[in-house]
Amino acid sequence: MAEACIWRFEQRCRTPKLVVEVSVQRLFSMFPDGWPGRGLLLLRLVAGIFLIKDGITELLGVPQWPGIVLPFLEIVAGMFFVAGLWTPMAGALVVSVEL
Repeated sequence: MAEACIWRFEQRCRTPKLVVEVSVQRLFSMFPDGWPGRGLLLLRLVAGIFLIKDGITELLGVPQWPGIVLPFLEIVAGMFFVAGLWTPMAGALVVSVEL
């Protein structure tokens, strides 16, 4: 292929290298084994259960429509924590609801 290139257009005839860096860390679980993993699981469960309990307590005390949005989001974030789904987004949701 390089022989077919004219000397003036040699730079254009070179095959460009496509460098793609894919973050493989997001594709695979990085949850630790042993006691550190159990500690993180316990931390996640306790935080999620307290968020769900706090949200239900707030829902029972607020019968008005505008007052149910934040407790509902708190319950959803707690359920995500307990289930282990979308932890970064659930954490951001908790921060925004609790502020």
